[in-house]
Amino acid sequence: MRLGMGLGLGNLLSGQPLTGFPNDFSFNFDGSNDYLIVENNSGLGFADGQAFSVSLWFNTTASGDMYLLDNRGGGSTTEGFAVTLNASGTNYLGYIADGANAAFVTNTVDYNDGNWHHLAFTWDGTDTITSYIDGSSVGTGTQALGEVDGGDLYIGKYSANNSNYWNGLIDEVAIWNVALSASDVAKIGSKPVDFSKASTYATDRTANLKL
Repeated sequence: MRLGMGLGLGNLLSGQPLTGFPNDFSFNFDGSNDYLIVENNSGLGFADGQAFSVSLWFNTTASGDMYLLDNRGGGSTTEGFAVTLNASGTNYLGYIADGANAAFVTNTVDYNDGNWHHLAFTWDGTDTITSYIDGSSVGTGTQALGEVDGGDLYIGKYSANNSNYWNGLIDEVAIWNVALSASDVAKIGSKPVDFSKASTYATDRTANLKL
């Protein structure tokens, strides 16, 4: 599956308790060759000093090293950002590189329980990444970085080659050109939301949406 982009941000359950997404409106990746690609994504490059945030929902029962998203174009020290999960190893719950150095947050928690989880990370524009699971902070990483200007954004696989495919569901991928506050992330992580509604946020962030 190779699409320009098609995440249905309008197919949401805003205002309802989170019991699950309707699978008809969530992308179901098979773990072998399914992925989405956002090509020529010049709007997702971030200059030195520019903050940004990434948010998504995921659901899986699979094991192994899998990429939720990646736009680095070739590995750990190329420019861009990535999120990976490994049910039997290290999760990179936000990885940002400028071509020479990287800032990241990791843990070894298993999230392959068949439940929906919300993941977000924020970059302050200079030296701190903060990652969240289900609305709560799970750690920070510190490394001074310059411009973060990745390549095409791949959702559901490693960007450099056909490997590490996601096996499970992904929904509501969103990217902002601002560092969301902890209260913003908690609100988004509490239930599926309609990103077009300013009332979703502690502060109106709708103008900052890049994807």
